[in-house]
Amino acid sequence: MGCIFFFSREYLCVRFVQTAFMKHLRSLCIGLVVVVVIVATVTAMPPKATHDQSPSTSEHGQPVVSNMTPEVIQEQDQTSRQGPPGSPPGQLVRDAIHQRNQELEQEEQNLTPETQTVRGNFRNVSAFVHFLLAERDNPMFFGSGSRGIGPEVSAYATSFNGSLQAQENAQERIANRSPFITFFIGGDAAAAANISANVNATLANITQMQVLINQCQSCDTNVTSVLLDQLQEMQQQQLQLQALALQEFNNKGLFGWLFC
Repeated sequence: MGCIFFFSREYLCVRFVQTAFMKHLRSLCIGLVVVVVIVATVTAMPPKATHDQSPSTSEHGQPVVSNMTPEVIQEQDQTSRQGPPGSPPGQLVRDAIHQRNQELEQEEQNLTPETQTVRGNFRNVSAFVHFLLAERDNPMFFGSGSRGIGPEVSAYATSFNGSLQAQENAQERIANRSPFITFFIGGDAAAAANISANVNATLANITQMQVLINQCQSCDTNVTSVLLDQLQEMQQQQLQLQALALQEFNNKGLFGWLFC
């Protein structure tokens, strides 16, 4: 009986020591993470740019407007078309998207390399959406009368514009996140959730717009082909963003399990 009591007491002592040790270890880990986050936040702040960070200006000295509303886009750019007179409508669409792509690239010159990379990933689809908003009432591209699709295109383009802006901001947040914080705590789950939610909405709108364009009876066939190609490119981009969001979700970091 004495032996049993002795071993039971020893066992309880061991368990008590193990429990106390784990509690102290967990507290130590949390304290270490807090210190690392503070140090990383202070030391990993991006350096001040050596170039002028003033707002971009056009060749006429006017500030370049970003995040424009659909109404401003339409008023500012009621088709700045390239190409000789008589160009096929499909070529006019390509030229307008290409020109807007170049304008966006020029506007990005003074941004950080990380932000430039993210904006570059969105540049072509942003130029496409800009074209949809600017030309939504143009019968040359979207038909006219009861057989035209201008009002529907306007609604989809407005939705695309909002979703792409939210996704771009979230991806910039991920790209500019401190690598120290990512290593210790893991990915930015909030930014990943933002991207994922907008991916689902955008993919649904892409599918519906593809059906709409295919059913347009008064649309030029060349324009239809270009629009469908652009929507397919946007679809591929959304799938890449979904993969990025999943990767960010799954990155738990060294101590991420402490916050689950």
